Amino acid sequence: MTDKKRTKNEFSWSIDIPIFGKKLVRKQLFIALILPFLILVLFLAITSRGAVFDSGFKYFVYLILALFFLTYLFTKIIYKGIFTSEFIVNEKGVLYQTSEQQKRKSKAVAFLVMILSVFAKTPGAAAAGYASQTNLQNQISWQDVKSIEYHDKDKIIYVKANFSDKIAIFCTSDNYNDLKNFTQNLFNN
Repeated sequence: MTDKKRTKNEFSWSIDIPIFGKKLVRKQLFIALILPFLILVLFLAITSRGAVFDSGFKYFVYLILALFFLTYLFTKIIYKGIFTSEFIVNEKGVLYQTSEQQKRKSKAVAFLVMILSVFAKTPGAAAAGYASQTNLQNQISWQDVKSIEYHDKDKIIYVKANFSDKIAIFCTSDNYNDLKNFTQNLFNN
């Protein structure tokens, strides 16, 4: 974690975010990965009146759990369990971008996914690999911000413009209180 630049009207810093260490990140992973899986299992259990667990379905569950575990290991090995991000917060808005080192890793992984999916003849996976590169940078201007949530314990400021346009600002211990005051003043004016 390093503060790069700080002036009266602008904050700029880089921070290492533990992928599985922050409550907000774990919540988003749960919503994106585990919740759909649980809903599917529940739906199948209800519609089959419990017979689904007597069939080969349990192997499907084991396979999904193994994929979750392999994804966890992959993340720990490739990204070392952290994600380095850069933030700029000023009077214009909030800019989030993935660090250059993370961009290179992400592009390499996305390229590998696209190549392997072409050989596996799965265009959906190729599209997912391509789409993963679209959110390496995001910017929200203050006039578009609809709400801000402050997570004091985790030092996170969650800025929401609309349903799909959000930025979680991961702050350092040194700049959180100043950023909280700065964003409150800009949002309330």
